[in-house]
Parts: sequence; structure tokens; C-alpha cells
Amino acid sequence: MRRILLLIFLGLAVSLQAEKEDESKLAYESGMIQTIAGQTDLARASFEKAASISGDYADLARTQLLRMRARDGKTALSALLALFAQIKDQALAEQAAISLAGALRESRRYADSIAVCLQLVGKYPESSVADDALLMSAQIYFEQGKHDAARVQAEQIIRIYGRSDSADGAKLILARLYLVPDENYNPALACAQWERIAQANSPESAETVIEPDFTRICSSRIP
Repeated sequence: MRRILLLIFLGLAVSLQAEKEDESKLAYESGMIQTIAGQTDLARASFEKAASISGDYADLARTQLLRMRARDGKTALSALLALFAQIKDQALAEQAAISLAGALRESRRYADSIAVCLQLVGKYPESSVADDALLMSAQIYFEQGKHDAARVQAEQIIRIYGRSDSADGAKLILARLYLVPDENYNPALACAQWERIAQANSPESAETVIEPDFTRICSSRIP
């Protein structure tokens, strides 16, 4: 009898968990539909509901909430990181981190974006998006005129992630730094670097190295 009761109890527990996961899935999918429809407040409520229910969709909902809260300009970085820490799946956490950094950058929260990028690299150095995070931080430094920091980050990408897709972006930053009117200004080196990147790129990705400064200053063109 005890065994039968135990089996019944386990069956009910499994059934209840399945119902909760279905509820989480429904809330998450509703949030995605509402996001597409531009119903931000409804979407946020749906994602919050999905995130509150343990299951596969809770982490997905937290990822969406991170983007939304990063863009609203009201949520402190500490609160965003606290929500990020609740994501249990590592692969999803890595994607959520790069997404969060991008959302912060879009919101012009540059220091916060860099902080998230560097935290991602420090926590997941072998991640498939670690090089993207480091490149994002280098780009932000360059755009802010923090050229020494941009150079350090770009050189780090080439040294550690030299075979990644971000390596060309890092090399392009180094080339652009030679066009900055300071003690390192050297158009010849900038053009040489630019031409090497162009020659190494496939025709499909050649547009990634077309920039007005280079096409104006350098006599060569991408093949």
C-alpha cells in the first residue's frame, strides 16, 4: 500500500511540474508575441510570470527581461546582474550576457556595457561569445576616444582569439587608431593594415572593412 501511495504521489508531483512548465511556456510565448506587437508592459508581465515558474522557459524569460530592463534606463547594473545570476543554463547565460551588453550599449550605458563584457570574458573565457564581448568593449573605448584602452583590448583579441571572427574587427580598430591625429598618426600603416584585412576577407565579408576614412585616404581598393 505504501508503495502504491508513493507512486501516486510521485505521479501527481510529475504531473504538477509538467503543468507548471506548460504554464511557463505559455507565459513566455505570450511575452514574445506581445513584444513583436509592441505591447511592452504586457510582455514584461508575461516574462516575469514565466521567470517565476521553475522550468526550461524561466531562463529564456529572464534573458528577455534583461534586455527590456537594460533598455528602460531605470534598472541599476547591480539589479541586472542579480537577475543574470539566476540564469542556470551556462550556454544561455553566455548568450544573455552578450545580449545584455548590447542592450546597454544601445541605451548609451557604455560603462555598464563594458563592465558586462569584461565580466563575461573573465567568467567564460572559453565561451563562443567571449571574443565578441571583448570586441564590443574595444569598439566602445574607441568611440569614446579612449584609444589606449581600445588598443589594449584589440591586441588582446588578436593574441587570445586570433582565429575567431572578431580578429578582423580588432585589426580594423588598430588600423583606425593610426588615423587618429595623435603621436601615433600614420596613414601608411593604417592603409597597409586595412589592405591586409581586405585581402584576407572573402568577397561576402569584404564590406566589413569598407570605411569612408580608408577609402578616402588609401589609394588601394578592396578587390
